[in-house]
Amino acid sequence: MSKGKISKSDISIIHRWQGEANSKDYIAKIKKSDSTFIGILDFDLTKQGYGLLSLPDNEKYFGFFTEDLKSKHGIYEYPDKINGDKIEREFYFGLFNEGKIYDHGVYLWIKEDKNVNMFNNFDDADFRCFIGNLNENHFIEGTFMTKEGDKYNVYHGKFNENNEKEGDGAFYYNSEKDELIYGKAVKNRFEEGYICSFDEEGNISNGIYVVFDEDGKVKSYKKRDEIQDKTNVFEKMFDFRNKIMDFDYFGQIFQIFQETMKFISTDVNFESFDSPEKYPKLINATYNFNKIKIKDEIEGVLAKYA
Repeated sequence: MSKGKISKSDISIIHRWQGEANSKDYIAKIKKSDSTFIGILDFDLTKQGYGLLSLPDNEKYFGFFTEDLKSKHGIYEYPDKINGDKIEREFYFGLFNEGKIYDHGVYLWIKEDKNVNMFNNFDDADFRCFIGNLNENHFIEGTFMTKEGDKYNVYHGKFNENNEKEGDGAFYYNSEKDELIYGKAVKNRFEEGYICSFDEEGNISNGIYVVFDEDGKVKSYKKRDEIQDKTNVFEKMFDFRNKIMDFDYFGQIFQIFQETMKFISTDVNFESFDSPEKYPKLINATYNFNKIKIKDEIEGVLAKYA
């Protein structure tokens, strides 16, 4: 369903859009082949404004269109993938430009039992999530979180062109070990860095500086009392852990996606697009990713060490 290929015979419902006063646009429902579009069209039947495009295998785009292309704020749900008794789903909430993912947003991959409703149970769901800056499908810098059962890890830092964790000043927290590493990451592993573990009260129980070889084995290390720390690195690590521990960011992300996708499946329809009262709620749904603040809050904590 692209520009120049919509004819009036494809359109099942169309009339002047009431979403804004004195609008010259149309609200339309279009069924063409195996795709459906509900939303705003301009005078030449070009998608121009908010709309919902539904495709096979649960693939959807809900958000803004400019000249038939995804733009500004939107939500993209990728096709479902069935793997045994599990279903794997992928979502992107964020910004688009000329049809491509752009600037800032949130990716989420979730694996659940295929026989239950989407986002049915937080405890049973395994998921990965990226929050940050990107260009198309290339992560630039941000926070990457992974949850498997009650175990989780958090990476905060930069990425290379292959979306591998890479750069100076990277953090990686492992909840199973209650351990944090801060240093230089290269192709998803650390070349060198400070490592500290924490006791039951959340205080640093051990701290070392480690250099790894190409196989990831310890090449050399220094104990904490041998390190001449002039940058308050362990205080920075302590504050980083406290920030990711003082709020249930994983639960928040799950809830925001759950509520947003439920809203799209139940409330996004022809009548809501054509209602001056309900239409603003559709727009607000595409901004829900801005509620996920972990990247900004981590950077706020670390700013005092800059």
